[in-house]
Amino acid sequence: LVQRDRSGRYSIHELLRQFAARRLAADPADEQATLLRFGAHYARLLEARNADLQGARQRQALAELEVEHDNLWKAWCWAVAAERRAELEGGLDGMYRLHELRGWYTEGMQALELLIARMERGGAPGEEAEARALLVARARARLGALACWVGQFAAAEALLHAALPVLRARQAALDTAFALTGLGIVATERDERGQARRLLDDGLAAYKALGHSSGIAWSLDALGDLAGASGDYQRAKELLNESSTI
Repeated sequence: LVQRDRSGRYSIHELLRQFAARRLAADPADEQATLLRFGAHYARLLEARNADLQGARQRQALAELEVEHDNLWKAWCWAVAAERRAELEGGLDGMYRLHELRGWYTEGMQALELLIARMERGGAPGEEAEARALLVARARARLGALACWVGQFAAAEALLHAALPVLRARQAALDTAFALTGLGIVATERDERGQARRLLDDGLAAYKALGHSSGIAWSLDALGDLAGASGDYQRAKELLNESSTI
């Protein structure tokens, strides 16, 4: 009934899966407990692989997450519908980076839009409201980045601008650096070179203050693109070499 492939993953026939799902649904308490374990498992997987997606094990992490893509999406949609903030916070970066690195921009934007729409519906006041606002701002910044990659520059700028003051007010330093760099890239694409340089320099400084190597490399890469667009090819070469070395 249960098969195991060479990678160590288990599978069952689709009819058996449907039968088991119906049996599980007949016991709501057991079904809820199973969904909690399912959602928590995939949130932990995304959180654990996020660092690998930015480092030397990127290819291996992408291959692992690609195989789990359907499960990741089901777990994400469940976490959004159930407003499981802890799972969404833990899985946010991994979910964004998987879709960004693979060029699955539309799906990635859909995942983030689902989260934002659900979390903006309300909720308890106080600390919970603050935590939801921060999560929405983090998701909005990443949605802005994906909007930039598909050429929606006005939408990208609006999303990143909306996220930035919330991130700054809550001292979310890493997310602030991400938003600044994203805005700098949007400004580059819109040929606003002075604004782009200021934003990218701020983003680079923020990443350096955190010692965040992949962020530093990303900012240097963006500055190299800007230098190239400005015709300063020697500076572009220096910045891009420094980025690629990291």
